[in-house]
Amino acid sequence: MINPRYIALVAKQRLTDTSFYFFTLFLPLGMYIFFGAAQSWSEARAGHGNVAAWIMASMSVYSAITCATSSASEISVELSNGWGRQVALTRGGLSSYLFTKLLVTAVISVVPVAVIFTAGALTTAVIDTPERWAAAFALCCLGGIPFTLYGIMSATWLGARNSASISGAVLSLLAFMGGLFLPLSDGLMKVARFTPVYGVANLVRYPIQGSYVITTSGIHHEQLWMQIVNVVAWTLIFAVLCYFGRNRSTSRK
Repeated sequence: MINPRYIALVAKQRLTDTSFYFFTLFLPLGMYIFFGAAQSWSEARAGHGNVAAWIMASMSVYSAITCATSSASEISVELSNGWGRQVALTRGGLSSYLFTKLLVTAVISVVPVAVIFTAGALTTAVIDTPERWAAAFALCCLGGIPFTLYGIMSATWLGARNSASISGAVLSLLAFMGGLFLPLSDGLMKVARFTPVYGVANLVRYPIQGSYVITTSGIHHEQLWMQIVNVVAWTLIFAVLCYFGRNRSTSRK
């Protein structure tokens, strides 16, 4: 069973941890200000907004997926101490426990996204309509969901000592490969389309850039369904790996 009071308690505990904010808020916010708002090209038009808005959306979803991954990875400590076996004996079982963790990380991911969007609205970021602003914000918040599963998957498979460091390093690499930070070349795009971050990155920018993807050689049209399939496929892959990792965490050696 899902306990709202437990969700609120864990979320509050996480949000009052000062170490939580460096990689999930201060770093993405600083990157937006330095590479977006502070640059002369920030007000150049980009689809239904400008370059600053494009960077704002990119850094916002990066904060969301980093937040989701780091928060979910913390369950490795609990699982390594045998908590997984204890929870498996309760009424809700380990599935309920993991789903609660999914909800908690999804809730707290909203905080850094809201801060970066507020900074964008107060600086040079422009999106044509309020509806597009709202759509971009909602997509950034939802973009963390697959990576909550990624964090849980890392926790159940890699263990307490390795989970946070390895999953964080891999996530940064995936962000670069997925074109989240910089436009990619046409050659790299052939690989990027099959990486986990690519679909999320372009979905959150869809209200701004529409059905176009920016590369180093220009602007290319790309069907929306390709990005949706990417997100759905990787979400399912992470979910399946979480399932097998869950069984692995409760098995006795």
